[in-house]
Amino acid sequence: MSPRTPQSIEKRLKAIEDIEAIKRLKHEYCYVLDRRDWDGVARLFAKNGVADYGPIGKSRGRGEINKFFRTVISKDFTFFAHMVHNPIID
Repeated sequence: MSPRTPQSIEKRLKAIEDIEAIKRLKHEYCYVLDRRDWDGVARLFAKNGVADYGPIGKSRGRGEINKFFRTVISKDFTFFAHMVHNPIID
């Protein structure tokens, strides 16, 4: 096994931090969705982010995403209960 350099340790730490941030975002998304907190859902997207749910619909930007969840998702889906386990993040 080769010795670890400070740079490789820093890279590894950054990768771990990035993975943890992705896990948190995924769990926050499920949490606000299950609570039907449409403002919270929209805040999780980038300003010009895209919510693409295939045949259900697609919207761009936080305002349109919020509107999409309020007008489409809230009517078509009356119950959510996400159970998120075993993340695989590369």
